[in-house]
Amino acid sequence: MAIRQPQILIVEDSDTMFYLYQTLLGDEYELRRATDGRQALLELVRFKPDLIVLDWTLDDIKPWDEDAPDTMATLRTRGQKAISGLEVLRVVKRSTFKTTPVIMLTGHKGFHEKLLGKLLRADKYLTKPLDETAFVQTVHALVPPVSAARRAMMGARAARHPGEHGARGAGWAAAPIDNT
Repeated sequence: MAIRQPQILIVEDSDTMFYLYQTLLGDEYELRRATDGRQALLELVRFKPDLIVLDWTLDDIKPWDEDAPDTMATLRTRGQKAISGLEVLRVVKRSTFKTTPVIMLTGHKGFHEKLLGKLLRADKYLTKPLDETAFVQTVHALVPPVSAARRAMMGARAARHPGEHGARGAGWAAAPIDNT
């Protein structure tokens, strides 16, 4: 029986920050990335993560896109707007995923911003620049990683009892008979 690593949805538009998250968490967790609010909501439903790491200032439209002749006009005519990290948090906490823990990561350090994050039910509110140790400790506290020892133990158990959770249902596999 294979042990599934806990799954984390990282909602981050910065490649640099996502690379840092991969470096810090990639060995212990299965990471999935969303780079904008709409993609975050789609990945939430597809991926069903155990934890969400969410950037507040997430924008579907980058400031440099505003100069593109049709990007902003197209969104305005469709009645669409950028979905911020706060809006993603609001949707998550009002949906069937409301029990999924959310770490809000942001450069907003003011009291009012922290209060707003808490009012919208972010489980943890961490500010940038990122304290890497505090971030990893927070992730481990909310979703403990599956230890390498436990994965090895379960792998060995599956090797000893290959039919335990196989296609024929639960139960111990019969030991092979040695007729020599």
